[in-house]
Amino acid sequence: MGRKTIKDKLLDIMKRNNGFITTKEAAKNGISREHLSKLTQKGIIERARIGVYKLSDIDNDACYIYQIKHPPTIVSHLTAMYYHGFLDEEPKNIDFTVYSKYTDDRRDEKIKLHYVSYDIHDFGLTKIKTNLGNEVVAYNVERSVCDIIKSNTKIDERLFYVALKNYFDSEICDLKKLREYAKKLGYTKKVEKYIKIYCGEKV
Repeated sequence: MGRKTIKDKLLDIMKRNNGFITTKEAAKNGISREHLSKLTQKGIIERARIGVYKLSDIDNDACYIYQIKHPPTIVSHLTAMYYHGFLDEEPKNIDFTVYSKYTDDRRDEKIKLHYVSYDIHDFGLTKIKTNLGNEVVAYNVERSVCDIIKSNTKIDERLFYVALKNYFDSEICDLKKLREYAKKLGYTKKVEKYIKIYCGEKV
C-alpha cells in the first residue's frame, strides 16, 4: 500500500471532523495553506469562513463552524433554547457566550457574543446537535433559561417570551434545578419573577 498523499491525508481528517478542518489543525498535520488553496481551486474543498475549510459536497453550518474556529465560545441564550427544542423559529442571530475580554474582530453580523466572568463561563455545559447534525458545546436548559432572563432586554422580545412559556409548560421544567442555577449565577431575583408569572400557584 502506497504512502498517502496530502490530499488523502486531508480528506481523512475532514471526514473524521464532519467534513471540516481549520487551518490551524491542517498545519499541525503538515498541510500548508498552499495545499488548501490548491484543493480549493480544484473544487475538492471550499473555504467556509476565514480559517475554516469544508468538503464541497456538504452544507455550511455557521454555528458549528464558528465554534470550531473559536473553541472558547459556548452556544447560549435563544440559540441554545432553539436547539433544545423550546423554539420552532430559528433566531436571527447565533448566540455564543465567551469569557470576559475575549475578542473576535472578524465575526460576521449574524454572530452575537455575550460576555461573562471566568468563574461561570463553564457552568452548565452540555452537548447538542445543530440542524445539520453537528455536535456543539452549549449550555444546558436551566442555564439557558437563566441567561435569557438575565439578558431579556438585549434579545428578541417575542422569542424570549415564547421560549419561556414553552419551557415552563414543558414536562422537563425543573424549578428546583432552575433555582439552583439562578443562585449560582446570581440571577435569583429575576428568575423568581418569571417563575411567579408562569407558574403562579403551582409553586
